[in-house]
Amino acid sequence: MIGGAIVRWISSALIVLCLAFPARATQVVYDAGNGALPQATGWNYADLAPGVPAPVDSAGLLFPHATGALDTRFWHRNDVPFTFNRDFSLDITMNVISSDYIPNVGDGTQRSGFYFEAVDTLGRRLTLGIASAGVTVNTDRTLQPTNGIPLVNFVTQGAFHDYEVEAVSDSLILRIDGVRHGACPLGAPLYPNDPDDVYFGDGSNATGSNVAIEFARYGNTQDPTSVNRKPVPAGARLRISPMGIVGRGGVDFALRSADDGRVHVGVFDLGGRRLADLGTVILRTGRGRVHWTGRDDAGFGAPPGLYVVSAAGTAGRGSCKAVVLP
Repeated sequence: MIGGAIVRWISSALIVLCLAFPARATQVVYDAGNGALPQATGWNYADLAPGVPAPVDSAGLLFPHATGALDTRFWHRNDVPFTFNRDFSLDITMNVISSDYIPNVGDGTQRSGFYFEAVDTLGRRLTLGIASAGVTVNTDRTLQPTNGIPLVNFVTQGAFHDYEVEAVSDSLILRIDGVRHGACPLGAPLYPNDPDDVYFGDGSNATGSNVAIEFARYGNTQDPTSVNRKPVPAGARLRISPMGIVGRGGVDFALRSADDGRVHVGVFDLGGRRLADLGTVILRTGRGRVHWTGRDDAGFGAPPGLYVVSAAGTAGRGSCKAVVLP
């Protein structure tokens, strides 16, 4: 985040290919499972990372690629008005490969390599910082006891996690994988004359990051003045997404539906014979996760080939394909 008015937004291998189904409804969503980069779905792209490979959307994930300490690369938009109230949240599912954290760059400003940040129509700001060392929430540039949540030690690397900041009355609540990790006051307006906007990515010229993003959303989810949300009928198909491309350790699948409930998940060959029973997953707030070790029910590694991962139950049904390479 860079000074002045723009500090807000410049300051055997197992490969899984999934079918794209609509995500859980919210005001504004970027879903890498739909196979498009953010700039193709209404986001503005800002790239000040010379020499860094261009971002890619692959296997249901957005890879912005590694940025250095002096680089910035992010997506932002200010075409959707919003206010922080009890219905507002920033929510992102991602895996940190690496993300720097500096508690004080010399002027009292803390920096994380990756940010998800919003400024509402009243000029109030909240910043979700995600680094290898942990997670922070800020309502101002400096991290003081009254305007943020200091670094929450959390292992952000090596697995996908859901990070959410929710505005409730005059407070901000940080949740990681649905578990509360702290709260802080909402904060006073900092930019009362600027249009509301939001961004995610590497917005700091003092830190770098390298991440994989599955899903991001923000907005006043129950605000009648918000953007029309994409309806997802009850009982609609689940969307199953890979949580990365991994080797012998297996792979996680994220489950999303319009409904809560239970689904049973299994891996089948193309003839419909079950290879592995992955058990029952309970979806809460339309989300769940299941892991496949890459082995069959007898404990042997799955032979090379194409398989179907199928889920069905009270929360809906859906499937995706998994390719096991030699």
